[in-house]
Amino acid sequence: MSTSSHLGMRIAFVAVAIVLWFWTQRLVSAKAPVKTGVGDRLHDWSAPLHGKRTVGVPLFETSRGE
Repeated sequence: MSTSSHLGMRIAFVAVAIVLWFWTQRLVSAKAPVKTGVGDRLHDWSAPLHGKRTVGVPLFETSRGE
């Protein structure tokens, strides 16, 4: 395969990927929000597990450097 055809295939692949990305973003933006904020069920289900006290604890624990 020549260099120009290889380059052409790469450009075509990138162009298709960008078109697909914009299409999926339009689908996501068209979705009606369930509530305010992030709208996924796993987030809603696990919200009680993440109280105010636990926010930042994993970051603090991993930053201690011990």
